[in-house]
Amino acid sequence: MDRLPQTFTTSQHGKNTTAYQFYNNVILRNIFCSHIRLGRFGKAQPIIEEAIRLKMAFYGNNDVEVADSLHKLGIVFVSKNNFGSALQTFHRALRIYRSASELSQISEIIFKIGCIHFQINEFMAALMAFEEAMDIEQSLHIDGKPTDGRAEILCHLAFVKIKLKQYGDAIIFLEEALSVSSLMRCQKLKSLLI
Repeated sequence: MDRLPQTFTTSQHGKNTTAYQFYNNVILRNIFCSHIRLGRFGKAQPIIEEAIRLKMAFYGNNDVEVADSLHKLGIVFVSKNNFGSALQTFHRALRIYRSASELSQISEIIFKIGCIHFQINEFMAALMAFEEAMDIEQSLHIDGKPTDGRAEILCHLAFVKIKLKQYGDAIIFLEEALSVSSLMRCQKLKSLLI
C-alpha cells in the first residue's frame, strides 16, 4: 500500500482522503453489497458498522458519507426484522441528510421510515411519513413530470388508507398512482421512438 498516492480528492464530495481510506471504503462497500445480494444480512452488518466507524473517524459524525452508510445499516436491520434499530438508524441518517439539505435522500429515508411504521401497524405514523415524503418528492419535481418515487408513495398512501378503512381516499391515491405510472410508460415509449 505504500506505493499508493498519499492523498487525492474524491469526486463524490470533493474531500481529501488517503488512498488507504478510500480503498478500504471501496472494499468494505463491495463486500457489504455481496453479502446483501446473497441474503447474508448477519455478515453484512459488522462490515457496514466498520465502514461507519471509519467514515466517522475520517469525515466526522455528521457527514453525508456517514449518513449513506447509516442508511445501508438501516436496510440491514429491516432485512433482519429489527424494526426498532432500523427506525433509530434511519432517524440518525435523516438528521444528517436534513443538515446537508439532501432532499432526495431525505425523501427516501422518510419513505422507508413510513414503511417500517406500516409494517409494525403504526398506521398514523406511516401516513405522516408518506405525506412528508410526497411533499418533498413534489418539491423536487416542480416540473410536474411523473416519477417512480411518486407512484410508489401514492400506492403506500393508499395502503395506509385501506388499513384505516378510508376506502374513498385509497381509491383516489391508487388512481393517481396508476395515472403517474401510465404517464411514465408513455414518456419512456416516446423517448424510444424519437
